[in-house]
Amino acid sequence: MNLHEYATLFRCPRCRGELAPHLADPSAATSAVEGFTCGACRVRYPAHDGIVNFTPDDAVALTEGDARP
Repeated sequence: MNLHEYATLFRCPRCRGELAPHLADPSAATSAVEGFTCGACRVRYPAHDGIVNFTPDDAVALTEGDARP
């Protein structure tokens, strides 16, 4: 199972909202997942070497200009 498939299993630790994979290059067909984004909290949980950090204190807040999930 790859990180794309895990998106349906994981929930945001802050609000239990749905997570979407955050892609390194959204225009590429086989782009690497850089983490997961919660649309409700507007935060991104980063992934390093295929391991996602779901610690709420390490979540990266999304700005208004960050249009992609």
